[in-house]
Order: sequence, then C-alpha cells, then structure tokens
Amino acid sequence: MSTATTELRRFLTITGQRFDNGQSAPEMFSPAVDAVWHELHGTPQYAARYRESAGWLIGHAATGGHGLISWVTALA
Repeated sequence: MSTATTELRRFLTITGQRFDNGQSAPEMFSPAVDAVWHELHGTPQYAARYRESAGWLIGHAATGGHGLISWVTALA
C-alpha cells in the first residue's frame, strides 16, 4: 500500500469522526492523497475499504485546495 493510500485512509477516518461529531468535512491536505482519492472514488474497492475505515461512504467535493488546514491536530 502506498503512503498516499495510507494517508487517504487516515484522512477518511478523521472525516468519519468529524461527521459523527456533527462537524464538516476536513480540508484536503495533499495533492498526492487527493489524486489517490480520485483514482479510487466510485470503485468497489473504495466502497468496501473506506466505509470500514470511516464508518461512512464519503464522497468527494472539490473546494479549490486553498486555506488553513484546521484539523491537523487530529492526526496526533
């Protein structure tokens, strides 16, 4: 598994936690991780793997990729 795929799994886990807490989706932090998300999104592998990681089947919405990464402390 690539580093970007591992980081995508972590990102989606954090996204699921935020959704569970009534928060909005976090900002994407990496073009490489976003590229993997684009490759996997909509595939059967994505649905199975990331529903398990995040607890949700998380979609993708482009936001322009700019701004503060407010959730980075959740990675610790």
